[in-house]
Amino acid sequence: MNVFSYSKRVRFASIALTVILIVLLGWTIYRLLTRPAPIANDRFGLAFISSPDHLADEARYQGALAAGARWDRWPLYWHWVAAGGYTGPHEGGQHDYDTLVVEEIEHGLTPLVILMGTPPEEAQPAVAPAPTVEADLPLRETPIEVSTATLPPTSLDQPIFADGTDNPAPGKAVNPANAWAAFVTATVERYRPGGELARRQGWAAGVGIRHWEIWNEPDYDLFWRGSVGDYYRLLEVAYKTIKAADPTATVALGGLAFYEQPGWLGEFLRQTGGDPDRAYFDVFSMHHYWSIYNSEARLQESRALLDAFGLAETPIWITESGLAVWDDYPATAHDVNPDTPWRGTMAEQSAYLIEHAALAFYYGAERYFHFMLHDDCGDGPSTAYGLRQNFDDSVCSPAEGALRPAYAAYQLAAEQFHDLIPLWRERNNEQDRLAFYRPADQARVLVAWATQGMTVTTTISATGDSATLYRIDPHQRNFRLETALSPAAERYTLTLPPATNQNAFDPEDSGYHIGGSPVVLVERDTRPPETVIAPLPPSSPPTFVVAWQGQDRGSGIASYEVWVGRDEEELTIWLPEITETQAEFAGEIGHTYRFAVRARDRASNQAAAPTTTQASTEIIDGATLSGVVLGPDGQLVPDATVTITGGATQLSLVTTPTGDWSIALLPGAYDVQAAAPGFAGWPAPRSITVDASGAITLTVAPADNRLSSGDFEGSEV
Repeated sequence: MNVFSYSKRVRFASIALTVILIVLLGWTIYRLLTRPAPIANDRFGLAFISSPDHLADEARYQGALAAGARWDRWPLYWHWVAAGGYTGPHEGGQHDYDTLVVEEIEHGLTPLVILMGTPPEEAQPAVAPAPTVEADLPLRETPIEVSTATLPPTSLDQPIFADGTDNPAPGKAVNPANAWAAFVTATVERYRPGGELARRQGWAAGVGIRHWEIWNEPDYDLFWRGSVGDYYRLLEVAYKTIKAADPTATVALGGLAFYEQPGWLGEFLRQTGGDPDRAYFDVFSMHHYWSIYNSEARLQESRALLDAFGLAETPIWITESGLAVWDDYPATAHDVNPDTPWRGTMAEQSAYLIEHAALAFYYGAERYFHFMLHDDCGDGPSTAYGLRQNFDDSVCSPAEGALRPAYAAYQLAAEQFHDLIPLWRERNNEQDRLAFYRPADQARVLVAWATQGMTVTTTISATGDSATLYRIDPHQRNFRLETALSPAAERYTLTLPPATNQNAFDPEDSGYHIGGSPVVLVERDTRPPETVIAPLPPSSPPTFVVAWQGQDRGSGIASYEVWVGRDEEELTIWLPEITETQAEFAGEIGHTYRFAVRARDRASNQAAAPTTTQASTEIIDGATLSGVVLGPDGQLVPDATVTITGGATQLSLVTTPTGDWSIALLPGAYDVQAAAPGFAGWPAPRSITVDASGAITLTVAPADNRLSSGDFEGSEV
C-alpha cells in the first residue's frame, strides 16, 4: 500500500467530514433561527384537551399547543371524588385528577376547573323541572337522565365557617357540616399554588390551579335542577371558601347556556340586592353555539345587565363555543341530514370560529374557548364539534385524527387575535367588517365576511404600503392561504364569498346565522390621522369654544395637538397632547385668531406640523347671537348654513353636529336665513335687531315645499 496515498485519502476524508459537520451545524442553526415561533395566545382555550377519565397522550397535547391554545377547561366532579378520592374509581370507570393537573402544568397549560356534581348522599330530593321556552341555540343531542349530580346539596344552607357564620376571616376553619364548603376547601387546598400537590411536585411559588368555575350551565336543568336562589347560595359558599384558601384565585360564574331560561341572569343578579360585593364571582362565563349574531345579542345583553348591577369591570369569558359538522365522520356514518338544525359544513365551522371570535373580542370578551379539540364522545354518536377527528384509540368514533379546516381557523385566530384593541365596525345588509389595532406590531387587523347568500366586493382604505391577506380554504392541502397585497389608489378590493348556513330550528327562519368564508387583512399602520378644526364664525366674543375632530382607521387617535396664530403671526402650539376634542379659548378684541390641529395615533404616526390655517375668527366687542336650526318635524339640523346680512356685513357659518350655532355681532339690524342640504329654504329671511346677547330659532322647509309666503308664521317660529 502506498503510505502517502493512504495518508492523503485519510486527510481528504477528514476534511470532507468536517465540511459535512459544518454544513449540518449551519443548517441546524438556520432552521432554529428561521423556524416560525410557536403560536401561543393566552386568550384562547379549548374544552377537554385532556380529562380525568381519559388522560391525553403527547400527540393530543401537542395538537392543542400547536393550535395556539393555552387554556384547558374540564370538570372536577364532586361525586367522583366522594366515590373514589381524587385518584381512584367512580361508577363506570377510573379517574386521576392528580396526574391530570401535573400533566397540564408540565405542558404549560392553564386549567379552568369546573367544580360540579353532587354526590347521591348529599343531594336534595328531585323536583320537576320548570317549563322551557323555545331555545335559540342547539340542545344536546342525547339528553342525560336526571341525576342526583344535578341537585343542590342538602347541607348548602349550613354556615360556611366553623364559628357558625358566613363571614370569612384569616385562620377561620370551614364548617364540616356544610359538605359543599368542605369539598371545595379540600380541593383548593390540594391543587392551589403551595398546596398539597404543589409541595409534592416541588413546584415553584405561584404554580398550581388558580381558576375555578362553579358548576356548568346552571340555567339549564340538564346540569342544575335547583332554583336560581339555590345556585346563588352554592356560588356564595364556593367563592368564600376558595378565597379563604387562596385569596388570589379567580372564581368564574358557571357558564350560562341561555337555552331554557333567558331571564335567568337578571333574576340571579337581583339576588345581590344591587351590591357588587355580593355577586360572588370574578369572571362572567357564557356559552354559545352556531349563530354568531344570536351570540352577539347575548354578549350585549349580558354586558348591559352586568353594568346595571355595578359589575362594569367584570370580564366576560366565552368558555364554550362551537358548531357541529354534518359533512364529516362521524356524522356521515349516521347519515345526518344537511338541513339538521344547528349543524354546518366543515367550511362553515371554520368561518364560524373566526367570525365568532372576532365578534367576541370586539365586544370585550377576555377569553375564548372552543368546544372542543377532538370530537371525543360529544353530545351523542353523530356530533362532531372537534377541530379534528378522534384518534384510533378513542372509545367513541375512532378515526385517524384528521384535521378539519376549523383547526387552521383556530390557529389563524390564535395567531392574529392577540392583544387586540377594537377600532371600528361597519355592517350593512351585505357585509360585516370589524377592525382592531394590535400594538405589538403596530398593525390593523381587519376581519370581513359576507352576510347574505351572494358574493360581495368590499373596498378597504389602506393604512400602509402593503398588507397580508389570510383565508381558510377547505380545498387547500393545509387549508390556509396567505397572500401579500399592495393597495391600488390607497385601497384594497377584496371578494367575500357568500354565506351558506341556514340551519335554523325554525323552518320560517331563512336568515344566515354564519357569514361566508371570512378574510383577515393585516396591515402595519403607517398613515397619520386626518384632522380638522370645526368651522368658526367670522366673528366671536373674547371667550369662545374651539372644537376639532379626527379620524384614524388604522390604529386610532392617541392624542391631539392644537395650534394657534394671532393675526399674521406663525402658528404655535396651544394645546399639546390633549385627548379632548374641544377647549375654551380667550383672545383679545381687535385680533384675528387662526387655528389648526394635528393628531398622533396609537402607532405614533403624526402629520407634519401645520403651516396653514384650518379655521379663524375675529374677536369683536359685540353681542353674542346664538340659536338652532330645526327641520320641518322639529329635528335639529346639523351642517346647515346660517347667513347673516346687515349693512356692509354678510357672514356665513355652519351649525355644529347638534344643530346649534353662535356668533358675535356689533349692534344693528340684520337679516338671518338658514339653508341645509335635503331641505328647502324660506324665501324671506328673518329680520332681527341685535342690541344684546340673545338666541333665535331658525327653520328650514320640506324639500317639496308647497308654501311660498316665507316666514309667515311669525317671528317666534
